[in-house]
Amino acid sequence: MSKQVQLTPWWEDEKNSHSGIQAILENLQYSQSVRSAANLRYARLYGNLDIYGLAPYQYFRTVSQTSDALRGGSRLTFNVIKSVVDTVGSKIAKHKPRPLFLTNDGDWSLQQRAKRLNRFVQGVFYETDAYGKGQTAFRDAGIFGTGILKVYIKDARLCIERIIPEELIVDASESVYGKPRSYYQVKHVDRQVLLRMFPDHEGAIRSVRNTSEQGAESQLTSDMIKVTEAWHLPSDKKAKDGRHVIAIENDTLFSEEYKREVPPFIIYHWTPPVLGFYGTGLAEELIGIQLEINKLLRQIQLSHHLLSTPKVLLENGSKIVSAHINNEIGAIIKYTGTPPQIVAFQTVHPEIYLHLERLYARAYEIAGVSALSAQAKKPSGLDSGRALREFSDIESERFAIQQQRYEEFYMELSRHIIELSREIVKEHGGFRVKAPNKKLIDEIDFKEVSLEDSSYILQCFPTNFLPATPAGRLQSVQELMTAGLISPSMGLALLDFPDLEGAMSLANANYNIVMSSLENIIEKGVYEAPEPYMDLLTTKMLSQMFYLDAKSNKVDEDKLELLRRYVDATVALINKATPPTPVGAPAMPAMPTGGPSDVG
Repeated sequence: MSKQVQLTPWWEDEKNSHSGIQAILENLQYSQSVRSAANLRYARLYGNLDIYGLAPYQYFRTVSQTSDALRGGSRLTFNVIKSVVDTVGSKIAKHKPRPLFLTNDGDWSLQQRAKRLNRFVQGVFYETDAYGKGQTAFRDAGIFGTGILKVYIKDARLCIERIIPEELIVDASESVYGKPRSYYQVKHVDRQVLLRMFPDHEGAIRSVRNTSEQGAESQLTSDMIKVTEAWHLPSDKKAKDGRHVIAIENDTLFSEEYKREVPPFIIYHWTPPVLGFYGTGLAEELIGIQLEINKLLRQIQLSHHLLSTPKVLLENGSKIVSAHINNEIGAIIKYTGTPPQIVAFQTVHPEIYLHLERLYARAYEIAGVSALSAQAKKPSGLDSGRALREFSDIESERFAIQQQRYEEFYMELSRHIIELSREIVKEHGGFRVKAPNKKLIDEIDFKEVSLEDSSYILQCFPTNFLPATPAGRLQSVQELMTAGLISPSMGLALLDFPDLEGAMSLANANYNIVMSSLENIIEKGVYEAPEPYMDLLTTKMLSQMFYLDAKSNKVDEDKLELLRRYVDATVALINKATPPTPVGAPAMPAMPTGGPSDVG
């Protein structure tokens, strides 16, 4: 039973919020001790270590350290939970979903801002290592059922932090539909760091207990103290009852009004809960099989220790000197009566090994992956790119829902980035991020690309639709080229093999320089004339299509004029490279498309 405590709304007491937060936390931690124990069990099974707990003073100490050393260790041989979680992570979390902002009936100017907004968000992703931290959150979801990222502002920059699920506490009674109004993050922070952050509260910070003093031992050299960060969401857009507080057990360090209608967390569930906030992970689904595997392994181990050594049977009436039974080759054993017998007993019944293999295979079946995937092996007989691709597609169907949730995870992250970027611009006047742009780095200011929420829709696409294996990718690219959907030079670019990087750079040089020149006209109004050494026919085709697309999107007339100038200059170079044929003279052979430099 949970403690019966009279809880006060801490968000209504700005100066003494810590008292109400401390009382609520004690009640929630007591009532949710079963969930904490389950999280510890899953962490032990995945990490293959009998740790005391998940707190800073517990996670590195084992429960049975001394006994393990005496019996040679008791770590698992077949850790199926870790194998399955890592295998699924390599299939889904290896992708880097790319959120895209698509304008809703927008003109050309709005479309260009949306393109630059896409690059801005990608720049934030790379600056904050969003993909790497997202992969860690995905692994947390496989272990604990819930993976969490936190997005916040620090020193006028966006920060993304992975949150251990055990740190985030919510009230189960208000989380029936998965969206509570109050969130509590319990974290341990170095005392000196906290003193620098809140120098006005030095007395309270120095008097609070050290984290290690609250544990079983006090032998740590670090000086960590428990800090709680709490959020209470406003009732609606106009309400002013939202609050954000940072507190220790004896003082409120920071308090401000919280205006956002969502918490600063992005949540990923492996399997969303039927009711409540916390999801179900692979570790929970496989824990029964893993424990049974552990029992069988222990039984096999003991059987081998007891029965694997050959035994010598001597009849009581036999007169045999025991010293004659030794390791000497060709030794003579003198006996009277029945001779000795050397017997090697069957250590383990074959059905036990068969049952162990059946359980191990069943774990992969439940998770939806093959044991071959866990071993990074392909099925026997599947050698062609098409066959490997079909096999990968079939196996990936099992995780289609998880993949969609993973993409939505990054779309939600993009929404947080946009909202917090607006706050930075409002507070500091601008927010610049370095973003990749082909082979260059472009610095984008958010205030120049910001869009109203009603002017765009957000969609998510994987960074590469092609298979990951060289054989599968080559097969797909060949099919696209055969169908005439892409050119050979574009096919080389799609292959993206490391040993073809030099060849791709040369093959795509003309395309890259043409598109760069045309985009500079559209984005910056800067004109750069074509050269006679370019592939002029291809340049003419690209510039004409680019011009028509710009005209259909109602680009400014001055920029359209620059595009027409570019097309006309290309046509002039083509005509110059092909001199007119004199009257009555035989026709000249066609000029190569590579330009005058290719003429012998």
